[in-house]
Amino acid sequence: MEARQIHIRDGKKEYYLSVDDILFAITSEGSGNYCDIYLIQHTLYKTIRIQLGQLWKLIEDLKPTNCHTLARIGRSHIVNLKYLQLADPKKRTITLHTDKDVVLNKVPLAAVKSLLMLLSIDKRRKVLSVYSQRMKLMVPVENLNEEHLTIDGREYIDLGLPSGRLWATQNLYAKDVEDCGHQTFIGWEDATTIVEDESWRLPTAVEFHELFDESLKTWCTTSNGEKGVLLTGPNGNRVFLIAGGCKRKDAITRDHGILSGYWTATAISESQAIAMEMSEYEETNNFSDGVNLIEGYEDILDGYQVRLVHSPISQQN
Repeated sequence: MEARQIHIRDGKKEYYLSVDDILFAITSEGSGNYCDIYLIQHTLYKTIRIQLGQLWKLIEDLKPTNCHTLARIGRSHIVNLKYLQLADPKKRTITLHTDKDVVLNKVPLAAVKSLLMLLSIDKRRKVLSVYSQRMKLMVPVENLNEEHLTIDGREYIDLGLPSGRLWATQNLYAKDVEDCGHQTFIGWEDATTIVEDESWRLPTAVEFHELFDESLKTWCTTSNGEKGVLLTGPNGNRVFLIAGGCKRKDAITRDHGILSGYWTATAISESQAIAMEMSEYEETNNFSDGVNLIEGYEDILDGYQVRLVHSPISQQN
């Protein structure tokens, strides 16, 4: 996935800025045609020739959609909710904190109130500001998406992937989206034949790579204490792949909370098939790359979790 950068051309100057590095942006004093952009490293770019609305459009046009933690409040301010410390409507101030407090003064009252309202009602921003820091999700996994759609009794989510492939929201045989009990670990041959409806099936290795490569992903902990991978698709919808571990042949389950392992439909030989194994990648500070993926060639008698896919809606007829 390409870095989430915006490009601003100001005469002979050209700025390439990561949206993750922007702490806030405001309309420059005295002119609505310029912006001041302040980065989390405490670098200030003053009077860049771009209107705040144009800057916000550059940010919102990034893919995947809604991949950032910035919010536009009012006509003259953009702030990074990841670093929000305090919004005070009486003093008309907004305090942001990285390694020190940065206070925005004389913020229009309507903008401060807009920010407070956004925090109270915008679930997406709340989720992003939490899981971008790899903290516990404050929103239940089943409430991450606004819509709950089903096909043949299975709930699915359209992530806006290029293929249009639809992903089930929970594992096969799971009671809910956070269930990774003993019955959800299945041998490969059973996983390829157990679903009677042919429209629901195991994803191929190529389809799994599409999900991983096209999504913003992070390792996180749910409000119930389960760990796993949260993937945000190009359209902003999300799917959670729980870290249930795996089960080696007849052995007990291993790596619960450490490994998010899933079968694909892709066989390697008569005795091996590809399983996707995801784990936290702790060496990076970039939360979009905070998950490590290994394509494992596994014994078909091993037990892995199963997440089914469905063909695009337009191809169902």
